[in-house]
Amino acid sequence: MAVSATSSQVPQERYDVFISYKSEDVRLGFHSHLTKQLQQEGIHVYVDEMLGKGDEMLPRLLEAIKRSKIALVIFSENYASSSWCLDVLVKIMECRRDNNQLVIPIFYDVEPSLVWHLKGAYAYAFALHEQKFEDNLLRIWRSVLIETACLSGFQLSNFPNESNLIDGIIKTVVHKKRVDLEKDKVFISFRGSDVRYGFLSHLTKQLLQKWIHVHADEMLERGDEISTSLKETIEGSTMALVIFSKGYASSRWCLEELVKIMECKRDKNQIVIPIFYHVDPSHVRHQEGSYADAFAQHEQNFKDDLMKLQVWKSVLKEIADLSGYHSSNFLNEPDLIDGIVKDVYKKLEDKGNLRQSAS
Repeated sequence: MAVSATSSQVPQERYDVFISYKSEDVRLGFHSHLTKQLQQEGIHVYVDEMLGKGDEMLPRLLEAIKRSKIALVIFSENYASSSWCLDVLVKIMECRRDNNQLVIPIFYDVEPSLVWHLKGAYAYAFALHEQKFEDNLLRIWRSVLIETACLSGFQLSNFPNESNLIDGIIKTVVHKKRVDLEKDKVFISFRGSDVRYGFLSHLTKQLLQKWIHVHADEMLERGDEISTSLKETIEGSTMALVIFSKGYASSRWCLEELVKIMECKRDKNQIVIPIFYHVDPSHVRHQEGSYADAFAQHEQNFKDDLMKLQVWKSVLKEIADLSGYHSSNFLNEPDLIDGIVKDVYKKLEDKGNLRQSAS
């Protein structure tokens, strides 16, 4: 077996992929190429490079399997000779049944029929296991081998070479990750004249490069209320990013969006992240500076609807108290955007894993 953590502590983070393999067969060749290329595609792989296989390692591996979305099982000639690999495979198939984990078998220089029917090296491995282990455990191992081998997967003999096989595996894994991320939408609330052609364009581009589905409303403000379709878009979003710029509060449109966003935070557990772009959070929280100027104008326009003004002030204070990002804490905009994108990605990943566990 093998992941790039070096501690024997049980892992707490989430992974895209867990790889089960017989180290002596593939670790220095096929497995290392596969892992490297997955990581180059931004896939978070658990590959335990610690060679020890004592009892203290098993809880760590079993927890890593549970925290992975996909399990790749590399069936090589000597895979079944390892009781360690077989125990791991039992856990993988348990997670497939209980957590909808995607399991992909890879037949590396092994015909699927040898795994299905426990022939050749697999028959020899079980002949040795029969001298050491109880019948019930042997039955479980046989069952998960057959079950896994019957799943849709990849066979080296169907490809011209290992490189083409790896390309096929990566395409499948990347597609699965993209589909998972696109289930979650990120709504961005912003003052167009302040950020549309600069900061917002760079932020949106980097989010899209991570396959994150973004909705940044490009419609010009019109009418007295935000549209029904826009409200539905906010309601259907997993996360909302609110870019507080100097002119944000001058827009009734933005403030109405913000009311809807905070409603979704309370009622739908929507994730909300404030971004203070060249604006001090205290100005948002207490309506000072340009925010005071904006509300002075609103008070003239809505003197007959003071309740609306109070609602706007309330949601501004509420969101300004949330954990977010302040541009003055970063050396430059690229660093700010990198921090936001990483945080968005992680939060959506965690949300997706929680949803997967609950399904």
